[in-house]
Amino acid sequence: MAVRITKPEINIREKLTELSASYTHDSVAVQGQIDSNFAAGFIVGGDITFSDSDDISLPDNSKILVGTGDDLQIYHDGSGSYIVNNVTAPGNLFIDNRADNQSVVIRSDDGSGGNANYIKADGLTGEVQLYHYGSEKLATKSTGIEVTGTITADGLDLANSTYVRQLDNASGQPRMFGMNSSNNTYIGPIDPYAGGTIFYGVSSDVTDQRFYTNADERLRISSNGDISFYDSTGTTAKFFWDASAERLGIGTTSPSANLHIASTGSPKIRIQDDDGTNQFAEIGHNNGLTSFNTRDNTGNGSFAFRGFNSAAENEYMRIDAAGNVGIGTTTPQYKLAVSEGSNGNGYEVNPLASSVQHIHYDRADANYSIAGYYASDFIWYAGSSPTEQMRLNANGNVGIGTVNPAATLDVAGEVHADSDFFTDNVPMRARTFAMSMMYGG
Repeated sequence: MAVRITKPEINIREKLTELSASYTHDSVAVQGQIDSNFAAGFIVGGDITFSDSDDISLPDNSKILVGTGDDLQIYHDGSGSYIVNNVTAPGNLFIDNRADNQSVVIRSDDGSGGNANYIKADGLTGEVQLYHYGSEKLATKSTGIEVTGTITADGLDLANSTYVRQLDNASGQPRMFGMNSSNNTYIGPIDPYAGGTIFYGVSSDVTDQRFYTNADERLRISSNGDISFYDSTGTTAKFFWDASAERLGIGTTSPSANLHIASTGSPKIRIQDDDGTNQFAEIGHNNGLTSFNTRDNTGNGSFAFRGFNSAAENEYMRIDAAGNVGIGTTTPQYKLAVSEGSNGNGYEVNPLASSVQHIHYDRADANYSIAGYYASDFIWYAGSSPTEQMRLNANGNVGIGTVNPAATLDVAGEVHADSDFFTDNVPMRARTFAMSMMYGG
């Protein structure tokens, strides 16, 4: 049975509890306590006003129901408390703070029996702040978010033309990593910043560093310091630095010299001067032959062999574009030109063998001559099967036709003269001398 009260309001000054009937009224003013033990319900068509320090007490699983369909529910089930937006159709749950420049704060246990901020919607700054036990870790900004601490994530997806920035010690924020609208990828500082060194793979756990283009390996830096540059296939190292041996290999990964070049065909080293046209020198090797080539545009180049005493260069020998060799001269006019220079030096033949030294003069018709030093004598040979023609011995005697000259000039055979010659400063007619030599007169 319901009891309707026609007075405009009910003033409750004591405890109102356990009524067996349902009460309906426009408004209720409460100065005491209302317990929810009404058997039939307590219905108010207006407001319920509580005095200071008064409570509404509900037992576990009793709910405060708001809305025509009991859409908003507030209750405690004995272990947890709930605010439920219990709607079957779409509907939002709003927590709204309309106080100027004030915040909405969600707090919870701080791990030590107290309370700490966990979420704060700051009405003064416009930020949403996330906390860990009261310590701020993330805040939304007008330009994005600001994180304090370490980010651990399963991935990071960046929109095109967006970048990862790093705060430097001068409060600059240079872009450090990202991809622009042309799909060019940047790694390292992009913008001006306070400056410093870029380090890659500093950890001792790094084994290799590898660099790829078009899915093929181009460069590898091994943990032992070896560096490999790969060919167009990305499979074979063609430029190799052996860190332990301090050797560089081109075309080989096992260099046996400080610079080792290996290739099939005719491997070459070229040194080019770009100040002119086609000015370069090459050193090559093919089938056991080592070649030295030099070019000066459309003509032959020249070779110069020099010494350097830290103050100036000194040229010792030159092979010019005509193939002439100059020793002591930079302008040889013959196939071999030897200049004594200001100190009077000439040239010396001094092989290791102690008894024989030769100078050969060859001709295309197989006739040639030899000048050689044998023991203490200097001997001249000539002919296709060279025989001795003249000898100068250690005593200064010259022998022609004899190997043991006993006089200053010892001739075995005829002597012909077209003019006078002298003996003891006395002129003798050439014909008379010739006849006396012939007939012993």
